Amino acid sequence: MSSAHPLTKKGGFTLIEVLIVLIVISIVAIGVTLSIGHTTSWNQKLFVDEVREKLFLLQEYALLQPANVRVSLGSNRIQFFTWQVDEAKDRGAWVAINESYLEPITIPAGLSVRLDVATDATEEEEAEVEREQAILISLNGDWTPFHLWIGPAGAPPTYRINGLLGGELTMTLVGENT
Repeated sequence: MSSAHPLTKKGGFTLIEVLIVLIVISIVAIGVTLSIGHTTSWNQKLFVDEVREKLFLLQEYALLQPANVRVSLGSNRIQFFTWQVDEAKDRGAWVAINESYLEPITIPAGLSVRLDVATDATEEEEAEVEREQAILISLNGDWTPFHLWIGPAGAPPTYRINGLLGGELTMTLVGENT
């Protein structure tokens, strides 16, 4: 009988097995990283589209009611109001619009929204009066010219929604030519 020694297997993994596991882990990590970044930018785009749609709806609302409309930017939401006159008291007030399709828009966590409204006031007049920045839409659908800047919190804005005289609305990716 021959004295052949059977091959004994030592414990552990081969270099090939370790490399295959590292490659699989790397592919999964890259996929997760890309998906998180894509989801964030996708959610931001969805928010921008929702704001644009609501602005168009508000413009139509102002024309069809007819009513003056105000868009106010709060710390965590964008809210919509209409001007209502109380004839008995001979005064008016801004009242929140109570329509299901014009509910306030909550600003998602991690997003920053800034509103710049064009004004005819001088710098001295602006300094005298602390004003809330708001977009006004008149009975004929015109709005005060504005720029609505949207982007990640703590970073430069990614999108700019522009409201132009005459009621035109455009959207720009910041850094792109329009």
